[in-house]
Amino acid sequence: MLSQFTVLIKWAVLLPVLLLAALFAVANDHVVQFRFNPLDSADSASQIELPLYQIVMAAFVIGALCGAFTAWNGQRKYRRKARVQSGEAAKWQARAEQAGDVPRSPSATLLPGPDMR
Repeated sequence: MLSQFTVLIKWAVLLPVLLLAALFAVANDHVVQFRFNPLDSADSASQIELPLYQIVMAAFVIGALCGAFTAWNGQRKYRRKARVQSGEAAKWQARAEQAGDVPRSPSATLLPGPDMR
């Protein structure tokens, strides 16, 4: 039930945004000059002529990518902690198996292992 609700909410937000983006693209198809160096208007090598909606969409994509990278980079300490804990768990599991302290379930003795046919 919750999954259907989240999909409904996602489309209720996403559909108007997509519709507005399409209307913006249709209404703003005139060509504008985008200058990489706004202080020197005579420099023709640092300017490009594009439709306005392409510049806005490129800014949106660059912003989304920067936001995704920032969120991914913010999770770095949790990934590192999980990697360390995984290594520790594997070390202690190997130590317990070597000592023979690993309890075996009754069903584990009845089932063949992956290498037994």
